[in-house]
Amino acid sequence: MRRTVLSCTTAPRGVAMAEATSGRSFSTKQIVAAVLVVVLVILAIVNAGKVEIDLVFTKVTAPLFLVIVGSAVIGWVVGWFMGRNRGD
Repeated sequence: MRRTVLSCTTAPRGVAMAEATSGRSFSTKQIVAAVLVVVLVILAIVNAGKVEIDLVFTKVTAPLFLVIVGSAVIGWVVGWFMGRNRGD
C-alpha cells in the first residue's frame, strides 16, 4: 500500500504550493520475505563447498550454495503455482 501525504505551504511571494511526499510501509509478508532472502544469502555464502548430488540416472557435483539457491527457486515456483490455483 502506498500512501501520499500532501502539505500546503506559503511561498515568500504569497503563492501557495503543494508538496507531495510519499511514505513507505511494508507488509508483514514483505518483511518475512526479505528476512528469508537474507538468511538464504548467508547460508549460500557459508556453504560454498562442493557436494555430490545423486539424481535418478546420474550424479553431479556442484557447489552447495547452488543447490541451496536452486532448491529455493524450485520452492518459490511451486509456491507461486499453488497460490495461483487458490485464486490469488
